Amino acid sequence: MTEIIAWYIGWYLAAGVVALWLLVLALPIDREKWRTIIGPKRDPMNTPFEEDDNNYPRMSALARTFPSLARITGGAGNAAPGVAPFDALELHTWVTTSGARTSGNYHAVAFVLNVFNGPEWGEKMPFDVVQAFAVWDRPHREAFLAWARDPWFA
Repeated sequence: MTEIIAWYIGWYLAAGVVALWLLVLALPIDREKWRTIIGPKRDPMNTPFEEDDNNYPRMSALARTFPSLARITGGAGNAAPGVAPFDALELHTWVTTSGARTSGNYHAVAFVLNVFNGPEWGEKMPFDVVQAFAVWDRPHREAFLAWARDPWFA
């Protein structure tokens, strides 16, 4: 007897959920109003970078959160080339050709470039978070985790 009652309760709950879903789908939605609230529909992982977006200052700020990119060894407190103003190609050239390369700043640059344009830079400089955490010190890990708490892509 209890199985039958449980079956009827489950059936009515399922029917109620379906009815509620159909009601929600039938409600008129002012899509233009929602677009002004939530912004344009955009998949940041598959949207190519556009200069009109002007994410260069944001990319520069992200790069500066990594100590090895904010101050280069032997410099007068200057950021690594390509950090400020942000220039992905200059940053890549610096980390791959200069004598200032360390495993820590290499992983920091790989991460920043993958945030900037993952499909393009992911092939040239793949980012592996496990390898990065193995060589990064605490400030570098904290910089990455701050981004990971609220990720964004250029």
